[in-house]
Amino acid sequence: MKVRKFFDLYLPTILLFGLGAYFLTDTKDITPDALIYPRALAILMIVLAAVGFIVALLSYRRETARSDDDKDFKKLALAVTATVAYCGLMPFLGFVTSSFLFCFGLICALGYSRRGVALVVSGTLVALIWLGFRVLLKVPVPKGIFFGGGL
Repeated sequence: MKVRKFFDLYLPTILLFGLGAYFLTDTKDITPDALIYPRALAILMIVLAAVGFIVALLSYRRETARSDDDKDFKKLALAVTATVAYCGLMPFLGFVTSSFLFCFGLICALGYSRRGVALVVSGTLVALIWLGFRVLLKVPVPKGIFFGGGL
């Protein structure tokens, strides 16, 4: 087994499984009312890690050309830069605006050409996340200084 294949395919699933197992064992001291979300998240991480590991075991991955590696690195650098900008703009623009711009910009920058679909997907994703935090979990999201919030 090549080292690169191990780091690309198997190591992330092993780490995700370990993190899920840690979260699952670390939730023993939490009250039963607050235990639902952390335990569900830990179980989901373990299940996804197991599925990812099985898919990695069953897949055969050919070596790609060097140009593909360069494209992947550029996409990774773009995603990291966009994430840093997203975190920097969050206090000023607020959660909804900065998240929408982040999702839409990243979808378009990574090569998806249908802008209308990207707008709908970005808007739906941000709305679902906002509903999850604000309505279901009753956690306030950042409003930003331009929309009535403060730093």
